[in-house]
Amino acid sequence: MKYNKKSPTLMLFHADWCGHCQYFMPNFDKFSSNVNKSKINILKFNADTDQSTIKSFNINGFPTVLLHDPNSNRFIQYAGDRSITDLVKFVNDNTGVNVIN
Repeated sequence: MKYNKKSPTLMLFHADWCGHCQYFMPNFDKFSSNVNKSKINILKFNADTDQSTIKSFNINGFPTVLLHDPNSNRFIQYAGDRSITDLVKFVNDNTGVNVIN
């Protein structure tokens, strides 16, 4: 995927050893495969391999999902249900972009 700085970016911070992450990952991956990649960037950071990035965002628990809206240049933490429907609603509501194909 080519990164588009003008598009919203949804970031997942996860750990392979985390039970909550293991439960959430199938839904997040299905969400990722069904969104229009020209409208949103999807990034995943693993606690074991991306420690410096996780530290730079002050991530203290897993999974953590952050949305970066380039229009307001703000990061919004996701606190909803770990479902595809709620992820779509979260992105659409906070960016005004319909991310589903």
